[in-house]
Amino acid sequence: MLPSVTQSEIFYEDLDTVRFAPEVPAPERRAQTVAAIGSMMLGLLVGNTAALLSQTQAFDSQPLLGLLAGQSTDAGSKDRLAFLRLARSGWIRVGVVPAKRLRDDPPDGRRRTLLNAFRTALGNPGFRLSAWPELADQDLRARLLEGLDRAPDDLDTEVGPALAARAEGLLELDRSLRRGQRNGKRSIIRVGTPAGDALDARVHADLQSAGDGSELAAVRRWLSGPTAWDTVNSRSAWYSVADTCPVPDGPAALRQLVDGHYNAIVGESLGAPGLSLTCADDDAALLLARHYGLKAQLGSRMVDLLPTPGLDWLRWSHIPGLLDELQDVSPSRRLTDLHSRQLDWLKGQPAPDPGLGLSLQLALPASMLTTAASMGESVVGGSPPAHAAAQAAVTGIVALLAATPLARRAGRRLRSRAERRQAGQRHRGEQWENAIRTGAAAWPDLTQPHTG
Repeated sequence: MLPSVTQSEIFYEDLDTVRFAPEVPAPERRAQTVAAIGSMMLGLLVGNTAALLSQTQAFDSQPLLGLLAGQSTDAGSKDRLAFLRLARSGWIRVGVVPAKRLRDDPPDGRRRTLLNAFRTALGNPGFRLSAWPELADQDLRARLLEGLDRAPDDLDTEVGPALAARAEGLLELDRSLRRGQRNGKRSIIRVGTPAGDALDARVHADLQSAGDGSELAAVRRWLSGPTAWDTVNSRSAWYSVADTCPVPDGPAALRQLVDGHYNAIVGESLGAPGLSLTCADDDAALLLARHYGLKAQLGSRMVDLLPTPGLDWLRWSHIPGLLDELQDVSPSRRLTDLHSRQLDWLKGQPAPDPGLGLSLQLALPASMLTTAASMGESVVGGSPPAHAAAQAAVTGIVALLAATPLARRAGRRLRSRAERRQAGQRHRGEQWENAIRTGAAAWPDLTQPHTG
C-alpha cells in the first residue's frame, strides 16, 4: 500500500496540450516530454506532493496518453501499471468540470467523470484534440464515441489498434480515479471559479510592466496603436493577435506570457495551492514570477536528476517503491538518495549522445533549497550555473536549476553560443535541445504538513 500524500498539490503547466500538438517540431516535443514527466516525478518524490491535472491534460496530453498506451514492451507495461496505481492512491488527481457542463447520456449514468469529459469533447466537432490528430476525421470520431459507449472492450475493431490503445489506457485511468475516489482519496477534483482577474487583465498588467528594451515592451508599444486589444479575452484570441505581431521574437514572447497566465487560471480553478510554470522566454518568465509571487530568486544550485531519453534511470515503475522508501525522509535526504541512485545507475553505462542534452530551469521550493544548501558538492553542484548547464548539455543529463537572474544571464550566454554554433539552422526545433528553458515554480511550503 502506498503512503498517503503528506503535502499538497501542484498543477503543472508543463503538460499544456498545445506543447505537444502535431505541428510542434519533434525535437521540441521530446524536450517538452522530458520536462513534463520529469517535473512530475520530482514533485512526487522530492516535494511529496500530488500531481493535479486538468481534465484536458488527462485526456489530451500526448506524454500521458503515450504512457497509458505503453503495453508493447515489458518496461512500458510496468510504467503504465505504476501510474495507474498512483492514480488509485491519490498521488495523481484530475479536476473535472461540474456535471451540468458534460454530456447527460453516459452509459453508466455517472456524469462527472474523466471518461464523460472525454465523451463531451468527442461529441463537439469544434473541439480540437491535440493528442488525437486522427480524430479530425469526424466519422472516425463518431465511431470512437460509439465504441466507448457500446463496446469498450472491442475498440480495435471499431477504430484500429493505435487509436484503441490510447482509448483503452484512458479508460483504465478513469477506472483508477473512480476507484480512488470510492476509497476516500482526492482523486477527482471539482473544478471551481478562478479567484483572480480574467486573462486579458493579467496579460495587460504584465505588458504594462515589461521592461524597456524587451520584446514584450516592443509588443506593448505596437499594441498601443490602432489594435483593439482591450477586448481580447481568450487564449485563442491572443494567439491571433500574436500571429499579426511584426516585432522580432514578439509573437513567441507574447504566446509564452499568455500561456503562463492561462495555465495559472486553470490551476486556480482547480484550487491548486502549488503551481509549476515553465517558459522559454526570459522576460515573460520574470513577469510571470513577479505576477504570481513565485520563488524566482532562490539560489543557483543544480540537481542533475531528471531522466532524459536513453538515460532512463528513473521510470514510473520505480515511483511507488521510492515513495514508500522515502516517506519519512526530509527533502534534502530525498535529493541525496535520488542522486546516489542515479550515479549507481550511470556506472558502466555507455557515453550518452551529446545531442540529447537539455537544460531545464525551474525555481525550487524555498524550504527545499534551505535544506539543500548544506548538502555536499557531489549532490547539489556549487559550480557557476553557466558551467553546470554546459556540463549537463555535454553529458546528456537534464539539469534542474533555480530560476534566478544569475541563471537567466547564464542561459542567455549559452543560447547565444548555441546560436552561433548553429548559424544557418534557425528552426526553433533544431535549436531546442541546446537551449536553456527558464521558468518558476511555486510549491506548497514543504515545512508544513498537509493531509489530502
